[in-house]
Formats: sequence, structure tokens, C-alpha cells
Amino acid sequence: MRLVATFAVAVILIYMLSFQVNELAVYLFNVIDALVHMLNELVQLVGDESVAQEVLGELLGDGAVLLQLLNANRLDLLIRTYVAVKASFFVSQGLALATSLLMMALAVVAFRNDMLSVYRGDYSKIPRVDASSNGSLMVGSLHYSGYQIAYVLWGFIIHWLFLFLLCIIVSVAVVWSFLFKVVLYFLDSSWPAIVLAVVLFVLQTLVGRYVFLQEGKLALNNRRFYFNLLYFMFFYNILLGFVSCLLRILKGAIIGVTFLSRLDQCSMPRRFEMWDPGFSAYVGFVFRRKRYLASKRKPTDEEIEGHEQRGTRL
Repeated sequence: MRLVATFAVAVILIYMLSFQVNELAVYLFNVIDALVHMLNELVQLVGDESVAQEVLGELLGDGAVLLQLLNANRLDLLIRTYVAVKASFFVSQGLALATSLLMMALAVVAFRNDMLSVYRGDYSKIPRVDASSNGSLMVGSLHYSGYQIAYVLWGFIIHWLFLFLLCIIVSVAVVWSFLFKVVLYFLDSSWPAIVLAVVLFVLQTLVGRYVFLQEGKLALNNRRFYFNLLYFMFFYNILLGFVSCLLRILKGAIIGVTFLSRLDQCSMPRRFEMWDPGFSAYVGFVFRRKRYLASKRKPTDEEIEGHEQRGTRL
């Protein structure tokens, strides 16, 4: 019941935040729409954009400097860019809302699975109860609901900003038609290095899977060929390692942003997972829930003996 109430409050707060931001955004977009409409009407009435710029310059004063930069092509491009940004705002909002709801649903399913795993004595995901003191677990249980709601809100905001930026980049690239030119320029200047890196990576992958393994087992076959390939690929793998390091950072950032609202997904390595305050609160909530449910019934002799053998507490 506590878990359901926590996510219900999170959904309500997300709705309130989205509503308030939407009100402000709609007001700003209406003002900009009115300015764009006024500019188009003025251009149509006057029939000459240079005259329209002079008229608007007299109305806006210092704005004449900006208006002098406009011509027929630039004006149309500016309007299409504004439409793309406006559409990106609402599309990113919908995607962020859908992502947040999906993450909350997955968090509820993960909590159920984690509870079942802890009851079975499976600590492959959740640390053993002896990894933290009882005081830390109790404090984490107290923090869980507040932390979960705050993490969901932060996750929604960051998802929204990230998706908004991504949508703007894609839409503006399509409107300005420069994405294809950038890709062609990049491929034209660096295609030999890209082809060499891909060929070496695929070659080592195929050789490692189908040449060096003995009947699919992790036993070295063709030892002489293995050491020769290891020697010649040493310097090439350094270059591949630079690219791999950048990909590691990129993947870590994307996964960290995506699962920010999931307290059951630790952002730290296994040996430092209790340094993650969100995950620590989730672990405390899981064990406190387990203890509460266990207090409702008397443990059997087999369960007591199993916990004594594993050296864990009930």
C-alpha cells in the first residue's frame, strides 16, 4: 500500500508540474504566434519585405537591427524553425511523461521480483542484509517514499530537457537541411579510419568466437595464432580503446539519465552500491517490508536452519 501511495503522489506531482509549465509555454507561444502572424500580414499588405522591415523597425525601435537581417528566405526559415521548436516542446513532453509512467510501472514489478528473490535467499541484485547495519536499513526505509517521489520528479524533468534538446536538434537539422551535408563531410574526411576500425573490430570478434574457442568452451585453441594476433593488434586496440572509452561515457550517461527515477537500479558499482543514497533507501525499504511480512507468521524450522547455515538474519 505504501508503494502504491508513493507512486500515486509522484504521478499527481508530475501532472501538476506539466500543467504549470504548459500554461506558461502556451502563453509564450501565443505571443510569438501573434508576432509571426503580424509580420506575415504586414509583408502581404506592403508587398515588399524591405518596406515591412522599415515599418517594424519604427515600431520596435532597436529591433530594427534584427529585422534588417531578414529576407524572404531567412524569414521563411525562421518561421519553420520556430514551428519545429514548438512541436519539439510538446512531443518531448509527451515522451517524457510516457517514459516516467513506464519507469514507475517497471519499478513496481521490480519491487515484487526483489521481494521474492530476498525470500528465496537470492542476493544477486539486492545486497545481503548483513552488508548494512540495522540502523542504516531503518533510516533507508524512512527515506524511501520521499526519495522515490523526488527521484521521479527529477527524472521527469531531466528526461523532458534531454528529449527536448534531442527533438530540437533533429527537427532543426531537418528544417535547415544541413544534417546530410555534415554526415557526408564527416564520411568524406574520415572514412578510411572508420572502415579500418570496423574491419578490425569485426575481425577480432569473429576470430575470438569461431577460431580460438575449443568446441565453444573458454579454452584456447590455435595458441600460436592467438599470440601473433595479440601482438599485431596491440597498437590498433589502443586506438579502438579511445573510441571505446568515449562510447563507455556516452552509454553510462544515457543509461544513468534513463534510469534516474528507478531506485531499484543502482548507479554505483557493486562494491560501492550502498554509496548510492537512492538505492540504499530502496534496500532498507525491501528488508523492512520483508521483516514486516515475516512478523505476520512464525518461521518454520527449515527456514531457521537455512538462515543459520547461510549466516543471515531472519
